[in-house]
Amino acid sequence: MNVLDQETICNDVPRIRNGPWLQELKNKNIVLTDIGHDSGAPIELLMGADITGKWLTGQIISLKSGPVAIQTKLDWTIMGKFNFNTTEKSISSASLVISSLLVKTRCISDLWKLDVLGITEPSLHKTKAQLEEDTEQYFEDTLKVNSEGRYEVALSWNLASSFLPDNKTMAEKCVLSTKRKLMTSGKFEDYCNVLEDWFALGIIERAPNKELGNVHYLPHRAILKENCTTNVRPVFNASSHLQGSPSLNDCLAIGPYLIETIPSILDQFRKNYVAITSDIEKAFLQIAIREKDRVFLLFLWFSKENREEIAEY
Repeated sequence: MNVLDQETICNDVPRIRNGPWLQELKNKNIVLTDIGHDSGAPIELLMGADITGKWLTGQIISLKSGPVAIQTKLDWTIMGKFNFNTTEKSISSASLVISSLLVKTRCISDLWKLDVLGITEPSLHKTKAQLEEDTEQYFEDTLKVNSEGRYEVALSWNLASSFLPDNKTMAEKCVLSTKRKLMTSGKFEDYCNVLEDWFALGIIERAPNKELGNVHYLPHRAILKENCTTNVRPVFNASSHLQGSPSLNDCLAIGPYLIETIPSILDQFRKNYVAITSDIEKAFLQIAIREKDRVFLLFLWFSKENREEIAEY
């Protein structure tokens, strides 16, 4: 079976309380490992119904106090309803499963939410401010100047990169579709020239001719703008995803919302008589990506030598 690692599998689940059923279990030589342990000990294994049935041995013992003891290949487990008395009142048919969950919340709708079990993505439990602060701190910690004198940054992973699927087949279909549209508009050579200029400037590079392990491809398409310095330019779609799988954007932390700082920046132009602006060509493309993260930014296009041969960049 496949097992997934998670820092927190479940929130604290109350252990079996004291009652006559404990003596019944002892008389039948059934030992439960969580009895007598610290009630705050974490749950270390969560089994779903898809595999639990395969682990049942078929031995079931009904207890006079209500529940049933079921033997599995791991050991005995208890489920069902307990009948017990308290000093205030008698309680019958109290479901252990439901009472365990209701200890945490009175909202019935929360019973089918994943966060009740503690198996949601940890980032969902953080506030927006915490996520922004963590992302910014990670950016500062990993930022460096590489041997080429360019700033090199790491992708700020929010989900593990292993969640990204190998979408090469989809990327190949996208490349062929983009080519057909460019051929129709007469912009195919212009599009190729832009990518070849990027290659000459070191903005993009050919992917190594070796096994890269877990990889991800970015589909891209052409944006056409007449009467501009560059009337055709590639745009990469990091939100593209296969059905049932996350996109690259889904796996990356957003970080601080810097657009909110624009008004204060614009106010700076009113402080002095003269304002000076400049345009840095392809400014964002001068930032290098950490080498081990580049395999998740692969894209396909045709080689310069052969316009019919698809190459990896």
